[in-house]
Amino acid sequence: DVVRVSVPTEEAAYTVWKIKEAGVRIPIVADIHFDYRIALRCAEYGVDKIRLNPGNIGDDDRVRAVADACRSRRIPIRIGVNSGSLEKHILKKYGSPTPEALCEKILKNGRILRASGGGVTFSGGEPTVQADFLRECLTLLRGRIHRAVQTCGYTDEATFSAMLTDCDYILYDLKIIDATLHRHYCGVDNAPILRNYRSLAASGLPFVTRIPLI
Repeated sequence: DVVRVSVPTEEAAYTVWKIKEAGVRIPIVADIHFDYRIALRCAEYGVDKIRLNPGNIGDDDRVRAVADACRSRRIPIRIGVNSGSLEKHILKKYGSPTPEALCEKILKNGRILRASGGGVTFSGGEPTVQADFLRECLTLLRGRIHRAVQTCGYTDEATFSAMLTDCDYILYDLKIIDATLHRHYCGVDNAPILRNYRSLAASGLPFVTRIPLI
């Protein structure tokens, strides 16, 4: 089990510390946006992993400060990147937010993240909705950085199988097992989700099952 929480403020970071101090053993992933100092605080408080977007954290010195703090405490980092965080010179080079543009941005921080034991996670929304874009990114990053995909598994069998061959780790969001309740609360049949979940379990690929709480 893993819990991922948004940590937008110092107060939220302190709450994470209180949870850890209470003896909760479930690993906590801190999702950080904009303020690198909160990431430093979470590292100090003993969070188990940090997820951040270097594009909205600031300059390389701030990213490096977070990476150094995590490295010294053996805390892995995962990065998020989107079209809104691409620098102007990258957009000018590629003309639009292409897979090549996104991967160049990811690899800019790749050395720092590899040193901390981290990598990149493709999430969303649902990344398999843009299956071709996702597959191209995974292919471009093969052997260069650890690649994870966060998915609810609601996609066709061929798309899901192809994704499994080109990533290193899956975070599988399993909301509701009961088919009737799933249709009621999520609006779709969960048969494809459970089918793909069984395929994942049989694939041998490392994965973690997550139950989103909203």
